[in-house]
Amino acid sequence: WGASLAMLHKSGIRSYDETGRRQGDVSARDTAATLAWGRSVLSEDFAVGLGVKWIKQDLAGYGSSSYAADLGALYDFYRGERLKAAAGLAVRNLGSAGAFVSEKGTLPRTAAAGLGLKTLDERMAVGLDATLPKEGGVKPSLGGEYWVHPMLAARAGLKLGSDIGTGFSAGLGLRIQAFQFDYSFSDFGALGFIHRGGLTFRFGGQLENIYRQGIE
Repeated sequence: WGASLAMLHKSGIRSYDETGRRQGDVSARDTAATLAWGRSVLSEDFAVGLGVKWIKQDLAGYGSSSYAADLGALYDFYRGERLKAAAGLAVRNLGSAGAFVSEKGTLPRTAAAGLGLKTLDERMAVGLDATLPKEGGVKPSLGGEYWVHPMLAARAGLKLGSDIGTGFSAGLGLRIQAFQFDYSFSDFGALGFIHRGGLTFRFGGQLENIYRQGIE
């Protein structure tokens, strides 16, 4: 099981009326709360997952709420002494969007496939994926992560064909026992750099051992 909360806020957006006259600044905020579940099926190498999320959008004093689901599958097809490889599939944002005033929008439904590699005792990871939006062509992405210390990771990624900005992003990860803090910044062109932060708590260690003993 897992849960997440994501928020994106932008203030100082210029607004205009239907005649083009300046009306001051407005702000926009997106919030998404997700509850996710996943487990191995058929074998330990194959896993499936489901995520259900609530999405809230606010723009210039108007708001809308939506519900959506994500589906995914992961297959660890190679586990060697020096290299591990996995492939995954996902479908995101299955659902319908709420309405701003009277106009109903659509969620950015996408399908994605990816390949991930881990080496150097799992200290280095490289991922390549391709995303197919509901409208538009395939958009590939490449990313990497390296744990320079058991507590510190450096990350970088590039989205090719990005609609906003260069598609470049970079960040850091800090792990302290069961807690992990992640930070990244992304180039969003005219919107500037977008900063993201996340806090993760892993239910591992003794709790995981008790769980595994209970299902055996």
